[in-house]
Amino acid sequence: MAQERPKSAPQREGRRLLLLLGAFLLLLQFTLRANDSLKLKSPVWDETLHLDYGALFLKHGPTFDAKDHPYAYAALLALPMAGFSEPVLDQSGNIATAHPHNLWSARRINLAVAVLGLALMAWLVLGLFGPWVALSFLTLGSLDPAWIAQARFATTDIAHGLGFALVPILLLRFGKSPNTKELIAIGAAVFLALTTKFSALILLPLIFGNYLFQDESVERAQRLKQALRHTALIAGTALGLLLLVFEVHALT
Repeated sequence: MAQERPKSAPQREGRRLLLLLGAFLLLLQFTLRANDSLKLKSPVWDETLHLDYGALFLKHGPTFDAKDHPYAYAALLALPMAGFSEPVLDQSGNIATAHPHNLWSARRINLAVAVLGLALMAWLVLGLFGPWVALSFLTLGSLDPAWIAQARFATTDIAHGLGFALVPILLLRFGKSPNTKELIAIGAAVFLALTTKFSALILLPLIFGNYLFQDESVERAQRLKQALRHTALIAGTALGLLLLVFEVHALT
């Protein structure tokens, strides 16, 4: 059986450039489709609620009671209305959340997170399974009607889904014995999910179970200590970042 000859450096470079071009075009078409779509859609109730809460959080900080969602990500969406562009006000002098000028700027923040999230997940998949699987993943993600449907609205669903998707990808990428930096990266993914919904706390027991039952060849007591140590660092990172967001706001 004839052996396949190794590809030359120009061939490898050509394939790499082709893959990068394919990834760029996929992300570009997703961005253009979503940007066009966000201009055509009227505001939904969930958007006006999140942006009102986000604007209140920017104004009052942690003194504003988060009754149903953490408002850190909603505040990120509301940033253009609060500081980076002149918002349109209603007759009472409040920010007119449903006005296209205000709404589209908030929607574009969410769209940017959706595009960067797709790129980040594809890059992580690249390290796990190689270029063709990563490109297939990016193709499915950028053409997925559900992902583009959420990207065009200023809600927390994109960031929430991204946080939940990144955690298992990172757990798989970093293996059974991650170092401190890798555990902090997982904690950052949990933090992203926690900025959107309190239900993201369920990630912590799932992470603990992953490390507890991952390697049956290791003694149970050792696996338990390792699982507790890893989960504690991940939880500490996520909760520390979340508290930092609130405390920095309180100080300013």
